[in-house]
Amino acid sequence: MPQDNSKASMAPLLKKDTGLIDWTMSAREIHNRVRGLSPWPGAFSFLDGAMVKVLETEVVPGSIDPERSLRRERTLWPSGREKSCFAS
Repeated sequence: MPQDNSKASMAPLLKKDTGLIDWTMSAREIHNRVRGLSPWPGAFSFLDGAMVKVLETEVVPGSIDPERSLRRERTLWPSGREKSCFAS
């Protein structure tokens, strides 16, 4: 079905800082933001002062205490690229 251009609206321009994750959002909102901002501008956050790119997320049942620290698990892909996962 063709779009009625008289009812169309422009989407806002995305900027790099649009990708900064707001951790007060729900897990589902964060998950959708990560998916929606891929590949550009991409989603990111900061951990110990370093920028961390968030490439993929998964919403799982349950919850964690946001005050608990996360541990980093590093995996090397066959291509030599490093994959980092964070878990409580």
